[in-house]
Amino acid sequence: MAEIKYLEINADDRSIIIPEGENLLGVENDNKGVRKYFICPKIVGDNIDLTKSDVYINVQNASGEKSGKDRYPVQNMTASGDNVTFEWVLERKVTSHKGSVRFAVCVREKGSEREWHTTFATATAPDILTGKTAYGKDGKLTGSMLNNGAVDKSISNKSESYTIPQGYHNGSGKVAISESEQAKIIASNIKKGVSILGVTGSYEATASGGNNNCEAYLVDVTNPTVSFKTASGTIKAYGYAYETTKSQWGGSTTTTVYAFNGTNYYKSAFYGSPAATNITLGVSGGKLTGLPTGLSGGTLLVVRGI
Repeated sequence: MAEIKYLEINADDRSIIIPEGENLLGVENDNKGVRKYFICPKIVGDNIDLTKSDVYINVQNASGEKSGKDRYPVQNMTASGDNVTFEWVLERKVTSHKGSVRFAVCVREKGSEREWHTTFATATAPDILTGKTAYGKDGKLTGSMLNNGAVDKSISNKSESYTIPQGYHNGSGKVAISESEQAKIIASNIKKGVSILGVTGSYEATASGGNNNCEAYLVDVTNPTVSFKTASGTIKAYGYAYETTKSQWGGSTTTTVYAFNGTNYYKSAFYGSPAATNITLGVSGGKLTGLPTGLSGGTLLVVRGI
């Protein structure tokens, strides 16, 4: 048995969508030689249940005359989930004239006067998928809407965007960040406390190559306050300081300059070249220790670990 192709009823716009190849109802004067299969939501309109209704196919044959109108009850109504299927057997009057036959579905609720109909001319060709046809008040409409099916697209760059193509989509397509880029968005790659696309970072910079702490303070030698985060690594001082002394004879003042160069310093001299004096700097109670005593002023760059 050939595959059944259903004529689909859209309960929202009430159009009848005819699959490719199903728009031929027969040839002139056929009688009960063709059967058409329909699928429709079980509930239509204001909660009208097709399984509790009389369903008909209203027909206007190709003659265009009032005498060419008729109504045919559907057969084999079957409910399946949210849908129902039913069949229409075409009788001779339907195909008594060559040309386009217009038909619609009529639902009459049993025990009430409520009716629900499919309507014509509620769609234009671009609203119908390519390869499908429908019938409106002006006859057959051939679809031209592009059927995109499921469109999948990945994005790899921050500034990249995706333009959704015009046409029909079946709802299962998706646009997502590419897998290679997703693999990079992990906590260990993101700075601690920063959130990117729902991932909160855990990365914290740590020292490398030994005690390369890279901390530095500008300190006043008269109050050399420091607060290193690590207790390891060599402390070094760079810059200039001075010591002012007053002579016991005549009250004259002498200023001695100290040039600090990491782990030593040079002291200005009256005669000859200054000699380097090694120092070992430390921290006690938040204060820098190991500087020469008696310094009167000056600012030093104090670093640890470099």
